[in-house]
Amino acid sequence: MSAGNVTAAWLVEDSSGAVQVRGAVRPAGGSWGAPTTLGPCTTDVTLCSTPDVVAGHDGSITVVGWAAYGSSNAPNAAVRLGTGGWTRTVLSGGNARITFALASNGAHASAVWPEAAPGRHRVIVKQSDYQ
Repeated sequence: MSAGNVTAAWLVEDSSGAVQVRGAVRPAGGSWGAPTTLGPCTTDVTLCSTPDVVAGHDGSITVVGWAAYGSSNAPNAAVRLGTGGWTRTVLSGGNARITFALASNGAHASAVWPEAAPGRHRVIVKQSDYQ
């Protein structure tokens, strides 16, 4: 983003086998903050998608999106407005992987993912204005 802040996201498997998505922020000219757990993924790291990170150029929004393949896993997003805290949202109840995420100025974000249902397939687009 224009301010020079950086966000990183990664997967962590704990001793029980549960996989969590974690993130950390490095403000421009500063040092990395402590990692924050953004949400659960699955109990098998091979079934979790790599988290995608997108940010608005004006620094108004950062979004981390992820999903897992398997029962009861769904597209998720953790949203951070400006320099505030993270808020996790489940985007859909179906098993799907976010295929595209976009964050733009003014705290707008969009996510796209495919969803299969018996006898049909569809592409879901979700747009949000977080301000």
